[in-house]
Amino acid sequence: MFVLASGILMSARTEEEMELKQSIVLKMPDGGGGNGAAVAYNPKANYYYSVMAGNAEFPMVMFNTSGEMVKDGYKAGFDARSMWYDKKKDRLVGNSFSNGGYVALQLDNDGKPTGNPEILLGGMHQPHERSIGAYNEKADEIIFRIDESIFFYNAKTGKNKRNINLLHIPANSKLTDESVIYTGIKHKELGIYDYAAHKIYLFDASTGVLAQSLKLPESAPSPDVLNFSYSNGTYWLFDKGNRQWIGYK
Repeated sequence: MFVLASGILMSARTEEEMELKQSIVLKMPDGGGGNGAAVAYNPKANYYYSVMAGNAEFPMVMFNTSGEMVKDGYKAGFDARSMWYDKKKDRLVGNSFSNGGYVALQLDNDGKPTGNPEILLGGMHQPHERSIGAYNEKADEIIFRIDESIFFYNAKTGKNKRNINLLHIPANSKLTDESVIYTGIKHKELGIYDYAAHKIYLFDASTGVLAQSLKLPESAPSPDVLNFSYSNGTYWLFDKGNRQWIGYK
């Protein structure tokens, strides 16, 4: 172990690189949008929800855990940049483009979306108009990224709580712009994607220190923006050409 001048305690090296394999595919129907915003997972109903980014009229689709489409024809009703499942209130929540705020979609007892989206907090409560949020349920915070900087926002008030920098990002990395995932894995909570190397880098959310890299197959999609998500222990990348989310474990 060693200590930086700032006083942050760091491990002398990251964990051994782990290889991930494809585990599931969610095939989106034809329709609007070319970029996937997110894959959310509802453990109560055992469904995945996939939403396309870019327009309130773009599709949102439900899938079972085998990857079979359960229901399409839904629309998010807002320009979604991200989406996650809110376990405490049994609903879907996401952040919008620009000043659209944080938005909720209510679910019925079968886990199907009902009614129109509800604006939980209007205005731009994120560092950039194109920011893509990731949710930390335990801390009730929404996490955003610009380059190597991570921003933590209170999900209820929309106020910026704190910021950190990601440390030891490998040189010459080409990172999917704005995207960050939250895994909930201790000391490996934050993730970013290097689309040139086909690697996911995991970082400690307290220190920003690189903890582990995950190697994906060379055939994995290489998005330079959006199209990267995490839910149910699965790392997701959207294949724009085939219009499908590919899950890796």
